[in-house]
Amino acid sequence: MTGAPLAIVVLHHRGTRDTIACLESLARQTEAPAMRVIVVDNGAEAELAALLQRWLAGDACELPAPSADDPLAPRWWPTRGVPTARWQRLSEAALPAAPATCAPWTYVRAAANRGFGAGMNVGLRVALADPDVHATWLLNNDTVVDAHAVAAIRARVAMDATVGQWGTEVRYHAAPHVRQSDGRLAWSPWFARGSRMGDGEHVDARAATAREVRAADTTARADRRLVWPEAVYGASWVLRHAAVREVGALSEAALLYGEELDWAARARGRWEGAVIPEAIVWHREGATAGGGQSGPKSAVADLWGIAARLRLTRRFFVWALPTVYFGLVGAAAWRLLVRRQPDRAKAIVRLLVQGDRALATTRTAPVPTLRSHDA
Repeated sequence: MTGAPLAIVVLHHRGTRDTIACLESLARQTEAPAMRVIVVDNGAEAELAALLQRWLAGDACELPAPSADDPLAPRWWPTRGVPTARWQRLSEAALPAAPATCAPWTYVRAAANRGFGAGMNVGLRVALADPDVHATWLLNNDTVVDAHAVAAIRARVAMDATVGQWGTEVRYHAAPHVRQSDGRLAWSPWFARGSRMGDGEHVDARAATAREVRAADTTARADRRLVWPEAVYGASWVLRHAAVREVGALSEAALLYGEELDWAARARGRWEGAVIPEAIVWHREGATAGGGQSGPKSAVADLWGIAARLRLTRRFFVWALPTVYFGLVGAAAWRLLVRRQPDRAKAIVRLLVQGDRALATTRTAPVPTLRSHDA
């Protein structure tokens, strides 16, 4: 084992099958004794929360069968829960009195669903209280990870103390040999758009299933550093605790979107960012939000994504506001005239005029996702 234990925060809202499959892949890590898994229940329905807790306790859970064309199901389909009885249950209200040392598995019930950033911050607070843990891996619940990922991350964290955040290799769940991101998100300030770097690249054209893709495929690649305005792709995001204490935790300004670039902007000049290509994650893109391989994005997710683009521009790239406004006026026209979505077009106009005040009515509406990166 290399270095200090690694904390892993998995944010659960909906998609219990996805969450349990993610935890199953973590339970099979080669360095499982050196990790602390923190599951944050961010307003899940009571029945789903109870199912997740039964699985954490080691009970068998009846879950919907995976689809026949799911290439990762044979490898990661859940069995009888985590192979340990050492897990603790906490509530957000009790966190100031939480144990100083994290249990191997921790379930935390958030006080309310306040969004992706706030939910991840609940898990970060638990991890930061443990003096033995020096870094936390923020992981989407609709992912499964390679068995050597924790070992790769711990080695990189111990390697270079100047790096405050890392991305990892992220591949498509439905196409395990195709890259979704090499760990980086490129940001275009002039039109406030992010694009995943390496998206669509074939890692190994011969690989048809996860069993045929090994971590050794990427170990020879040179370490990549983030160059501003790049950010980490937030489906899989590692933060050094020393950097979090200096820069601050994730932004809680919105329910979702934009947290990675916001943190990178605040860390700029103080902490570097890098990529860990040896740590491989397979991501079921848009499993909750819609979009990508899962169909069209919901209206709420669409609105919050555009709001994040405006918020980030006003805070960090104010000189680009004219072109961003111009582009969003065009987006409103497109939704009105081409997509025949007058309500979405009106919502964009309200955002341009009122800013985040236009989101007041959506803060209490049902939120389809708590992920930061599907815009």
